[in-house]
Amino acid sequence: MAAAATLAVIVATLGVAIVQFVPIGMLRLVIGVLLLLFGLKWLKNSILRYSGLKALHDEEAIFEERMAALRARGETTPSRLHPFAVALSY
Repeated sequence: MAAAATLAVIVATLGVAIVQFVPIGMLRLVIGVLLLLFGLKWLKNSILRYSGLKALHDEEAIFEERMAALRARGETTPSRLHPFAVALSY
């Protein structure tokens, strides 16, 4: 919820400034091109995964494999929160 409020404040303050200094047509063009490029990349990856030409990601198996490797080295997971991890996830 706090992240949504932060996003609303950023959009309210910077959104007006961007629209005043950048023509709306140019802004729409740049954002449209970026969305198109990212969308085509995601579409290509999904087609490759569906066709079997690219491996699927099994995040749970990767996590368990890494945890087993850490346990084998004798490392344990900390029980406290890391401030950097909390700030990064915010």
